[in-house]
Amino acid sequence: MRGLLSALAAVMLVMVIAVPALASPATAARTLPTSVASGAGFDVAIEASGCGFAGQVVETLPDGFTYLNCASEDIAVKQVGNTVKFTFIGESASFTYRVKAPNVATTTTYTFHGIIKDWDKNKYSIGDNAITVTVSGSITYILTMGVNGSGSTNPSVGNHMCHDGDVVNISVTAGPGWQFEHWSSNVADPNSSSTTVTMDSNKTVTAYFSPKGEPVDSWI
Repeated sequence: MRGLLSALAAVMLVMVIAVPALASPATAARTLPTSVASGAGFDVAIEASGCGFAGQVVETLPDGFTYLNCASEDIAVKQVGNTVKFTFIGESASFTYRVKAPNVATTTTYTFHGIIKDWDKNKYSIGDNAITVTVSGSITYILTMGVNGSGSTNPSVGNHMCHDGDVVNISVTAGPGWQFEHWSSNVADPNSSSTTVTMDSNKTVTAYFSPKGEPVDSWI
């Protein structure tokens, strides 16, 4: 009986030694912005590991997104429709590729999907990432118009809501016995009575007037 137990123990030991340890599964993580403007380009970063001699990341771009390029020359890229395959040599890889968002009429959220393959062609899912594409002009800024002296502006004195990127035409009309001198900063031509202001942030614009025949610096 002891001999049989010893023999069985020996066989089990040989089996344990003969069976290789299970390798860790390949993994990959994707990093991208949570939101972008309609039609904008942006970068997607990939960190992959555990692939063995070589690996491949297969990304499925949402409908309407356009693959542009890959920042690494060590990555072989093949695109079929909205599927982009990134093949690399080695246990791990770190690379960035660039994508263009679709032009949208309404703010919309999309999802990136993907898998990673190891050298033995085992497939593992990459966690999904959501990205929101916002409508162009959805960001708003306040244009504050003001007057120093006697006169009026167009748009009128006060606050006006504008969209990001708007180029607003502004002009002045001097009061009786007054003359236009200049605008404050933030305008295209401070010395012109009719000019523009570009809304890329909240802006305050003041029109300066002086009594006719007297420069503004003589009385302020």
